Amino acid sequence: MTTFATHPYASFLHEVEKPARYAGGEAGQAEKDWSAVQARVCLAFPDVYDIGMSHLGYKILYRVVNDDPRLLAERCYTPWVDMERELRRRELPLVSLESAHPLSDFDVVGLSLQYELTYTNCLTILDLGRIPLRSADRSETDPLVIAGGPTATHPEPMAPFFDAIVIGDGEERLPELSLLWTELRRRGVPRRERLIRLAQLGGVYVPSLYSVSRGRRSTTRHRRIPCPPFPSRAPSFRICRNTRSPTTARWAAPKPSSIACRSRLPAVARKGAASVRRA
Repeated sequence: MTTFATHPYASFLHEVEKPARYAGGEAGQAEKDWSAVQARVCLAFPDVYDIGMSHLGYKILYRVVNDDPRLLAERCYTPWVDMERELRRRELPLVSLESAHPLSDFDVVGLSLQYELTYTNCLTILDLGRIPLRSADRSETDPLVIAGGPTATHPEPMAPFFDAIVIGDGEERLPELSLLWTELRRRGVPRRERLIRLAQLGGVYVPSLYSVSRGRRSTTRHRRIPCPPFPSRAPSFRICRNTRSPTTARWAAPKPSSIACRSRLPAVARKGAASVRRA
């Protein structure tokens, strides 16, 4: 754990608003030896400390990863504008709260896509953390940059900036993904081959493995077409359940239009909907 006297921001923290946002040292934070783990994960929340530190899903991931003796998880938040200004003026990197390591030192950097207005904050974190913004510009030694969260189900605006996007809950997938990534890198497997292996885990979308083409009827609708040698279909996920059959549970992939579960609607609601359609 980094003491305040040795913290890289110690000389100017008094000049920014709410310096406790960046100093760390809270009760209950994890303290693990970097040399004693196989994979080091930075959980980066694309909002200020005041908002991100109370997010329940963020806390769960932090606990799950640190409970594994092979893994280490530390936290990072988007700095407020005064701190961002100081970091850029002093040419200092954004660091984690627990050990004050720059984000570029981690094996995996995970960002939580809570809502679209924080997308630019994701880019701020990567830029200040000394990580190339675009996935295509990252070298063999750069961290794996992944995303998850509520808006990870429609991530195309941010696809060029993430190496992989986890669809669904990350409590089980994140430890597995992190360990696989670091093990493959230790073996000297090229970065693209590592990304293909991650995509084969299931529930992991790797944008760089697909090319983009525009639909004929719209300039804003995009579809992903796989590049060889990746499978020809992007993964589909069990999102909504079809309950028409009493004996067989069928599952459908997500569709652009909403799906009405007629069998579960009260009779009065179905009657009202029918009257609206007739009108």
